[in-house]
Amino acid sequence: MPISKNEEDMAGEGWYKEITIKKVKPLNGVVYVEEWDFFADSIPCLTREGGSGPPCGTQHVYMKCQNGKLLWCCHRHKVAQGPLTFEVGSKATEYIVSPLEAIDICSSTGQDIPEELKAMAATENSRTSFRRRPTKSVG
Repeated sequence: MPISKNEEDMAGEGWYKEITIKKVKPLNGVVYVEEWDFFADSIPCLTREGGSGPPCGTQHVYMKCQNGKLLWCCHRHKVAQGPLTFEVGSKATEYIVSPLEAIDICSSTGQDIPEELKAMAATENSRTSFRRRPTKSVG
């Protein structure tokens, strides 16, 4: 069954059938980024047609990442739920990034920046700051 005309704009509003969310986790001075994949067909709408009919299923289900959290909606029933646990997705990969890169990831996804990460970034910034050249030259 093709997607109805009014559901075609869901991606334009930030709702998707498949989505990857990056989650920042500082641990013992190292910043890890976990990438989690979510698929709408694994989160069905359980609203029953007519109150006692079969569940709606996954055809009209969309997902969105807002403020670092995963939200779920059914376009047909005009309901949304969330935030959902990351356990409904699958962890695709994990890698190490610098504190400044992690802050950029947090900012782009709307996640709260952990205090430990702020301290690590401040330390990294102080190491990379430049000193002015001396005003007097010898010789």
